[in-house]
Amino acid sequence: MSTPLPGVPEPEYTPLGEWDTQLEVGGEVFPFCEDEDANITGVGHQDRAAFADAINRYDGECGITYDGSEDLWTAEDIDHDWVAFDAGSDELMHRCTTDTPGAFRVTTLWGQR
Repeated sequence: MSTPLPGVPEPEYTPLGEWDTQLEVGGEVFPFCEDEDANITGVGHQDRAAFADAINRYDGECGITYDGSEDLWTAEDIDHDWVAFDAGSDELMHRCTTDTPGAFRVTTLWGQR
């Protein structure tokens, strides 16, 4: 498990286990993970502007640019959602309501990258 970042919620635990919520690139630890479809997910409802800024830095570290700009994402692109892991998985998740068993808060940039 990664070392928690200041101001980032502690990882939440679900009935299905522990989800590692940070990744490290270029010596910087980012408060989210990225899936195979380039969706970004961070545990807890994080500050939208700080989350977007972290994604822009992450993209820069990874050499990703959009129309020549490294600062594409803004707070308006970031969502606060509730998710639960799919049955039998500690990786695949789906959006859900707050009263879904195992539901937890996430901050996301899904379907835009």
